[in-house]
Amino acid sequence: AITLLGLRETYMAVLSSSVLDATARGKGFDHDQYWRTSLFCAGAARKIASACGQARNPAVFTAGLLSDIGRYALSQAVPERYAMIDQSPTGADIVETEEESLGIGHPEAGHILAVHWNLPEDLATAIRFHHRPQFASEHRITTAITALAATMSDAHRMGLDADETIFDHSPIALEILSMSAERAADVYAAVRTPEMVQATQ
Repeated sequence: AITLLGLRETYMAVLSSSVLDATARGKGFDHDQYWRTSLFCAGAARKIASACGQARNPAVFTAGLLSDIGRYALSQAVPERYAMIDQSPTGADIVETEEESLGIGHPEAGHILAVHWNLPEDLATAIRFHHRPQFASEHRITTAITALAATMSDAHRMGLDADETIFDHSPIALEILSMSAERAADVYAAVRTPEMVQATQ
């Protein structure tokens, strides 16, 4: 695998598998839903990276896959309180809801977990700022890709078709990647293939 993929890519693949296996053992956590959402986000991140000249960035797929790992962390740390939080808001809104209820949002919880697990700094940063890429002072490209992928993942979860308005709240990520909302909508449409939609239902 190392010969074919390279050391960094192989490391990312093994890391992703290990983390997802860990979440499967978590009580009171919808592993299936987490996997479906994370898989779509990872696929979107890979497509976005390809569209903006970052196809060889080995971190983006794993960053997309683990961007919401903080949800798992919170569900295990304070299961009863987290179960009471409305999960319907998206983007920065869900983070604000978590912060109001728990004092911490899932991106920050995910970052704490990433640091505890000694994950690479670019992954930890992308996890921390995937809903607020404007605060990332380093690894801004990987973070912006992850943020845009998270927006697409939310849109997919809500059953939204490709439209530029999906990215009305993603100006910073688009600016960092020098990508128009129209181009982002095209990428989102490309990710929502029948195969991907079926795999994430």
